[in-house]
Amino acid sequence: MSERLAALKLEGQVTWLGWAPGGSFVSEPAERLDLTYAGIEGDRHAGLTRKSGAREPWYPRGTPMRNERQLSLLGAEELADVAAAMGMAVLEPAWIGGNLVLAGIPDFSRLPPRTILMFPWGILGQDPAIAPDAHLFRPDREERRTHAAFAMGGHMCLGHFIARAQIAEGLHQIARRITRPTTSGPRGWRVFTGVWGISGLPIEFEPA
Repeated sequence: MSERLAALKLEGQVTWLGWAPGGSFVSEPAERLDLTYAGIEGDRHAGLTRKSGAREPWYPRGTPMRNERQLSLLGAEELADVAAAMGMAVLEPAWIGGNLVLAGIPDFSRLPPRTILMFPWGILGQDPAIAPDAHLFRPDREERRTHAAFAMGGHMCLGHFIARAQIAEGLHQIARRITRPTTSGPRGWRVFTGVWGISGLPIEFEPA
């Protein structure tokens, strides 16, 4: 019987980003990566599915299969170790098609499949495409970011207890004032930004 190990939390730092927009697998440095469920938008390896090749001899070549090669994550320490073993001064991540380099996590390639990579929630507000002057306090700033619901943890919004109570009371008061509610249109679901939820539920009703 295999030994069950306790979950570990490791901290690292992203030191390099890259993508391959052309026909070559060699990456180009990038300041940001726009990720979707299909991978990096415009990247050579993007796609929800891909065609099988020589690495999948159990399938006829060209069989559509799930794409698990959307991203290439590399460890900075391991890149240095490989370069030293090969007698090279440096092994650039772009040369081997890397997309993201993490430093501070030794033996990075030994992390098991399905390991979750998480970033501090506050990093979302630092994207200049969303907030060019994120370092300034501007309550009147135009909101460009998809709504993020209340979260828990070290960056929990203390006001969410009051907001939840107000929402609950508001829904209670609304429910007392309507009868015969029925759906009047398709339901909308929020795009994933850390939480799931419904974005719209059109209804018709009669006043109570």
